[in-house]
Amino acid sequence: IDRALTDEIDAMVEVIKNLAEKRLKETELMAKTQMEAYKVLSFFILFLMIAGVFFSIYNVRSIIKDLPPQENKSINKTDALER
Repeated sequence: IDRALTDEIDAMVEVIKNLAEKRLKETELMAKTQMEAYKVLSFFILFLMIAGVFFSIYNVRSIIKDLPPQENKSINKTDALER
């Protein structure tokens, strides 16, 4: 058996393993970075939704506050025509 060829094959296999490990680490890092970005985006969207709910409640309360009190008198048709 030729030892030189075996050593070359072993070296090639080692290079391929190193490249595969490097690519795997890069892929894992990219996936982790994307996951963190999705988490931040999710929290931001949740914050905007909660802020929207509070803003809507504030607007409704400010509109209702400015309305005059409603009278519960029943108006006859003749009274409405006279006005």
